[in-house]
Amino acid sequence: MQPPKEDDPNEKKFWAIDFTKVGQPGYLYQAKARQLYEGDKCVIYAETTAGISIRTAEQFAREYSEKIYGVMLEYFCDKNFEVNYNGTKTTYADTLEYAFSLVDNQDKLIILLLDIRDGYSGNGYVAGYFDPRNLYYGTNSNYKNMIYVDTNPGMNNQEEMFSTFAHELQHLINYVTSIRIRPNGQSPYPHQMDTWIDEGLSLMAEYLYQEKPLESRIRWFINDPMKTIAWGNNFYVWDNYDSGSFPNAVLDDYATAYLFFQWLYLQTEEDPALLKKIAASGKYDYRAVTENTGSIIPGGDNWETLLRTWLAANYINDPENEYGYKGNEAFKNITVKPYLVTDNNSKIKLFPGEGVYSTIKSSFVLPANDSGENIRYAGLQKGAPFIINTSGPSYTGDSLLTFNKNTEGTALESGYFTGEDVPVTGRPAVRAVGNFPYPIRIDARDLMRRNGAPAQTESVPKKARLPADEH
Repeated sequence: MQPPKEDDPNEKKFWAIDFTKVGQPGYLYQAKARQLYEGDKCVIYAETTAGISIRTAEQFAREYSEKIYGVMLEYFCDKNFEVNYNGTKTTYADTLEYAFSLVDNQDKLIILLLDIRDGYSGNGYVAGYFDPRNLYYGTNSNYKNMIYVDTNPGMNNQEEMFSTFAHELQHLINYVTSIRIRPNGQSPYPHQMDTWIDEGLSLMAEYLYQEKPLESRIRWFINDPMKTIAWGNNFYVWDNYDSGSFPNAVLDDYATAYLFFQWLYLQTEEDPALLKKIAASGKYDYRAVTENTGSIIPGGDNWETLLRTWLAANYINDPENEYGYKGNEAFKNITVKPYLVTDNNSKIKLFPGEGVYSTIKSSFVLPANDSGENIRYAGLQKGAPFIINTSGPSYTGDSLLTFNKNTEGTALESGYFTGEDVPVTGRPAVRAVGNFPYPIRIDARDLMRRNGAPAQTESVPKKARLPADEH
């Protein structure tokens, strides 16, 4: 009789998410993985059925240690800070070191390579994710700092794979920063940054890793294939379209969030301090941005002014100033499409943050003052000199910008457009879009929201390491 086989010490089970079952019992499962490589800053595990070689794992660890790690520290991590926990003051070298202190027995990031269960069949797929559940001790938690990276089809495009990893690592850093400086009373679960800011920073992490603009996001904005950007859709109220069978309209949110943060970054002459200040803000809403943009955008400490300036920049695209992208070659073709309708209705409903453009043929006089409380207008004209006319009620220029400057809630408000150049297409009664023809990366959090995931982690913290005082 053969003796029982001993467990392989290099194998381990990790809790993971089955995105095809989110919202149903059993959407969390245990993936069996094997440790393939340990580097100086991370440990690489791969699902035993994924077919990942030791060489591939070593390459991933090297890319993280030699490039991605440095980017994350420079642009998104606080350094050399002190935290007071229950009367004991501890100094941490950076945010990642602090992250390791929140769990037990870890000083290196765990990276799990697995075939993420996302129902991939040639269209959209989850390329990777960070699950904050793992920072809390409890049922279905790995109680480790870790990032999940997809192997099918995620590893078919190496640049996208590493970009996704950088994107998700920013989410981890942002969440840990929230635990430290954006606490929610005595709850162990912090005030998380508004989605559009967190995603905008993660998109910038991709850009900084790649060291080149995100062309797919720029093309999506310019082409506007669903016409939803022309109808006003953008990042501020995230994922506010009825997706139907596939969530393509959310790609508008990613494209516009990327352009907004890239625009801000270019105004600073690419100063790393801007992104780090936003990431480390004690605010978790639009104020995390405006408290850091007053010195780079005239009036940028006011959300209405900042939003109007960016919306105008996408129309005017002047290469010399804040009404454009500083002449950067990648953004020279940024343009916007006018809002077009098939009926004679001259009003449009806009969510907070949304803006539309309509053609002015001579001048536009605002009708009776029954616009929504937060609706604002500007007359825009391209060329030299360009014009920004905000005084009203008569607006001149080439185009009328109509936008909603509200910063709270998700209420639709009505504003006017000119109604010129009408009969091409119309705004759909229900915000819905069609399928995209090739594989695209879907953010795991968007897929979870759509499938009815719980709003908060189910794990119960072993110890709530909330700083009592911080310097």
